[in-house]
Amino acid sequence: QLAQQIILVQYLSSTMGSVPRYSPLDPVSSYIHLIAMSVCKARICSFAIKHRVVPYDIRGLFGYAQPSTGHSRRICRIIRSEMWRQVRYFRTCLKILAQGGHSYSGSGSRYQDYLLRASRMTEFFWWTYVPHLKSLRNEGRCTTGEPVTILGNTNLPVEITKVLEKGPKFCTEPKMHSVQMVSTIHDIAAKTQESYRPRCIDECMDVVMKVGTAPATCSKTKLDSIVGYFQQNNLNLLVSDKEGGFIVAPHDIYMNKTRVAIEKKFKKLEGHKSKTVKARALQLCHKFKLEQLRKQIISADKDQLGLFFTGKTHKEACPFRVVITEKGSWQGVMSRFLQRQLATLRLNDPFLVSNSEKVIEYLANNILSVRYGLSLDVEDLFYSIPHEGMFTALREHTEANGEAAPQNNCGMAVDSFLELLRFYLNSTVVTFNGEPYIQKRGICIGSCVAPALTDVYLSKCNRAIDDSLDIPQVSRIFRYVDDYLILLNARPKCETQFMESVQTTFEEHAGGLKFTHEWPENQSLQFLDLKITFHDDSVCWMYAPRTKKSLLQYDSAHTKLVKRGIVTSTLGAALKKSCDHTAGESFNIQLQRPRASGYPTSVISTIVESMLKQRQRGSPNRNKIRPVVMPYLHRLSHNLKRVAAKFEVPILLTAPDKLKRLCPKINEQQNTHDRCKINHARKFVDCHSGIIYEIPLTCGKVYLGQSGRCINVRLREHALSLNSTPAGHLAVHVRDCGCTPRFSETKVLKHFKEKKTREVYEACKIANKGLACISTPSIALTAKELQFLNFSP
Repeated sequence: QLAQQIILVQYLSSTMGSVPRYSPLDPVSSYIHLIAMSVCKARICSFAIKHRVVPYDIRGLFGYAQPSTGHSRRICRIIRSEMWRQVRYFRTCLKILAQGGHSYSGSGSRYQDYLLRASRMTEFFWWTYVPHLKSLRNEGRCTTGEPVTILGNTNLPVEITKVLEKGPKFCTEPKMHSVQMVSTIHDIAAKTQESYRPRCIDECMDVVMKVGTAPATCSKTKLDSIVGYFQQNNLNLLVSDKEGGFIVAPHDIYMNKTRVAIEKKFKKLEGHKSKTVKARALQLCHKFKLEQLRKQIISADKDQLGLFFTGKTHKEACPFRVVITEKGSWQGVMSRFLQRQLATLRLNDPFLVSNSEKVIEYLANNILSVRYGLSLDVEDLFYSIPHEGMFTALREHTEANGEAAPQNNCGMAVDSFLELLRFYLNSTVVTFNGEPYIQKRGICIGSCVAPALTDVYLSKCNRAIDDSLDIPQVSRIFRYVDDYLILLNARPKCETQFMESVQTTFEEHAGGLKFTHEWPENQSLQFLDLKITFHDDSVCWMYAPRTKKSLLQYDSAHTKLVKRGIVTSTLGAALKKSCDHTAGESFNIQLQRPRASGYPTSVISTIVESMLKQRQRGSPNRNKIRPVVMPYLHRLSHNLKRVAAKFEVPILLTAPDKLKRLCPKINEQQNTHDRCKINHARKFVDCHSGIIYEIPLTCGKVYLGQSGRCINVRLREHALSLNSTPAGHLAVHVRDCGCTPRFSETKVLKHFKEKKTREVYEACKIANKGLACISTPSIALTAKELQFLNFSP
């Protein structure tokens, strides 16, 4: 009988597997099953859209070739929309079945029971799909990361090691305060026409209120815990200079290696007084009538250079390298001034090249005549440049360019310029363990003028070498910084004797510089990013960078334009900088680098496809408007950039929070950046700068203000204004009201470095205080901005 068969089929469907009960002959069960399957398909499409993967059933729609990510996402959106439409239709049918064709009271609870059964079946089916979807997400993504070198017997926790393996270039998504967002919007609006500014602010605020901020890729709390762990366990952190990655060293090993590095290149400076040296710099500026430079030196915060260390992991025992930093110092101001003048010199260097393209051009034109080669390397180039020889070469170059050249550029005679340069080189003082040091000779690594002065000196040496090197086998010589490539038209019979002759000629005309040499290994020689292979009848070259540094990790908080640009330049160089015989091998080798850094196959395929159909584009019109700089935040930054483009305002996205910033936080035990350098005659409160402050008054009201200077300087100005002709809101109110400001009870409400950000926060607080505040805001905020600031953290 039919009724008996239905009972047996229902039993079998509930016992044949671990699936929810489903009767194919029951319309309610059929609709529940259809709802569950449709919801799962919609979820799969949402997963594919979010994680940029292509499900197998979508791949089948495109035939043999794998679809592009953009096209597959469009198809997924269409299918997802259709699946949700079917879900709504099936739910309507289920509701009709629950009512039984009539509208009565029990239908609502029956319909909710049907939906609960559909939800349970949906979750069952969904969790059978999840492992497959996870495998799609991880398909072709195998991240190796940067190696972490550990000196001594130190063990790091696994979670800290995983973070450090991402490498120094890895950027965490910054946390942007709501006040900073509004400040950025005002910066964008300030670049537009006056009549468009309200509309620009309104549209940008719509984006901010809709999108908000995305969760950070690596929270600030986790990074702070890493800093705390290193400081608690007496560890130091630094970066490898050539191989990339971090180096972890116990504090005793770190101090010993830094001391050795300092004593190798620097010497103690007795009786040094930084204030006296700065005063001498001001005197020279006054003497040479460099008033603008003098003002910049006065406003500089630091009187000495900073320094940091990197590790040479490619050498035995990992010695340290000393690098100076001129940031914030008056030496940096003077160095950049000198650099601008040196950049105007036209050098006559027969060997100098700026990149490997000149080498490729020569090899392509002389592919049959080049038979062999070798390379020379200058030992410790920057620290080995003799000052007197460098000044002689600089004077000769200046005279060759015309004595009037420096005078026309900066208003200085040649002797005056050389005197200022000599003074700078004798003032590059660093402090190590509380004692002043200066380089023994040469120019410090990290100085702005070091590359230019090195090229000036070596250009003179290279002209002398070119005139005296009379060896028939030498066909061409190239130099890049401290590396020389010597190409030969025949392999020398006695390589040792040939090398002694070449090296002797170089050292005779190099003024004391020492050289090391390298012969081809397995008929291959490395120069810059090229691997040159010598054959019996020809020569081949292949793009093969010597560096072992990995590419930027794909999950770093950089904009996708940066990531795509890195892969495009890497793969493009493999094609452009390799000969026809080695281009395929170079491309395959470079293809492993983005894969090792976690770039999905779909992203790499899209980039290669764009390279294949690369069309000739005209140079874009450069906008003369200075761009607005803001950190990259997922979704938010590109949406703001899209709105700004409507008003022709360019936006430059940055990635400020790199893991490399952990090194100074860990190694600098005492933070001296926030110490006030002013000796206050009267100190009202603790010193703070870049603040928004609140002064209470005896009448119950408050005064709100902002300042980038020390708060005690600003409070002193307020106190002086009370004793003179009233000027400003505080002095006028005290005169009219008769109250007294309580300066010693002043509160610091917030710290911000940017003036516009402080003004936005000040305007928000003044609006919230209402009549209880006697201040007037510097910026007018809209109701939408006030709403966002008051309801955002």
